[in-house]
Amino acid sequence: VVLPGAAGRVGVANMVPVVEGGRQTGAIVVLQDLTELERLVRELELIKDLNQTLHTVLNIISDGLVVVDEKGIITLVNRALAEFFNRPPAELTGRHITEIWPGTTLHHVARSGVPELSSIQIMNDQRLIVSQLPIVREGRSEGAVGRIVFPQLAEIQELARQVTSLKSKVAYYREELAKTRGGGVEQLIGISAAMQK
Repeated sequence: VVLPGAAGRVGVANMVPVVEGGRQTGAIVVLQDLTELERLVRELELIKDLNQTLHTVLNIISDGLVVVDEKGIITLVNRALAEFFNRPPAELTGRHITEIWPGTTLHHVARSGVPELSSIQIMNDQRLIVSQLPIVREGRSEGAVGRIVFPQLAEIQELARQVTSLKSKVAYYREELAKTRGGGVEQLIGISAAMQK
């Protein structure tokens, strides 16, 4: 129902008859404005879409990401970090960060609001580059994000294979070029009458 006198406003009308002595003597009409509820539904749909986009972005990158609240409790883990710890993300969420990453200071960053950028940390016998940034709202630290750069061994090996292949092609073409340059103009042999002159 479009509410009378309220441009663009949507509502619901509920009507209940008033019956006296077996006969309808009137009605009670209740108009309820749903415009705000409709706006909230659209906002919720937008947030749901943004959440799906964020989920995709977090899981497409190869760096490990973890988010903790101000107490150091894990609220979000991406696929790369979960795979590094060989556990599903749901098993990591809700735990204190030091339970899965004993040497971290991410919980301190969450409390203090002071970032720690590009430090080398050893996890599972690997040297990793770690950055930890506070999540600040209205001037107050409410958590932190940890980013772990994993060595991309498979990608590095593939790049090395491509470089080796390119080097071998360059060497081949250099050889072929050297063969064609073997001599000067005197090595050109012509058999036509014009060339004989």
